[in-house]
Amino acid sequence: MTGVRVRIRDCELVQAEWLRQSAVAAGGKIFSTHNINWAWNPNEQSLYGLFPASAEGSGLRPALTEAVRLGVKTVGIWANAAVRLPQALQLGFEAGWQPWWMAASVAEIPLDESPLTTHHGLDLAKGAWQAQIDFDGEWAASGTLFAPQLGFSSDVVRTGLGGIFDMYVAQEHQRQGLGTRVLRALAARAKQEGLDALVLNSTPAGERLYRSNGFELIGRGQTYWLHLG
Repeated sequence: MTGVRVRIRDCELVQAEWLRQSAVAAGGKIFSTHNINWAWNPNEQSLYGLFPASAEGSGLRPALTEAVRLGVKTVGIWANAAVRLPQALQLGFEAGWQPWWMAASVAEIPLDESPLTTHHGLDLAKGAWQAQIDFDGEWAASGTLFAPQLGFSSDVVRTGLGGIFDMYVAQEHQRQGLGTRVLRALAARAKQEGLDALVLNSTPAGERLYRSNGFELIGRGQTYWLHLG
């Protein structure tokens, strides 16, 4: 990434801020229990722990009690891969998928001459724009750009850094270039808004798409999951 330095910690901060603001947009809440920060998203019936440095039972148990009260179906913890959470495992959490943190300089992402339009919907987090492709009135692909400092005052994420989230392509439309069109539309919006770098969390299956559009793998994280019902 020419002239732009992005760390794994930057990826974590953008991810955490996305989960917070998505929870707020959904009418949920943000709270803490003994040094663990949580975001409850009622639309997803999920509670997310946001990159704790450690997770003791004194912080996990009250959060799980609150999760039951809120009707949460899934409790997840996003963590740095170097952080071990043995007490979470003892309480029934399972180690889940690893986010592949990827980053790109906006200047190095290829842009289409006539990109898709992006919009900011009322149901999106502040500072978020969505690009979507429909065929015959039916959804086919979409993705979201999130730039925290453009939607509200953020002293967490550095100026100029944004994230790509919720990249989906309907199964019957995969391998048709729709993901590339959506990604490049979001990058065009990022450039328009003055961002200099973008981060995202990928899976092994999605890495090829992102790498072919200027993103580089900079590290991996770890998630933990507990299903309550």
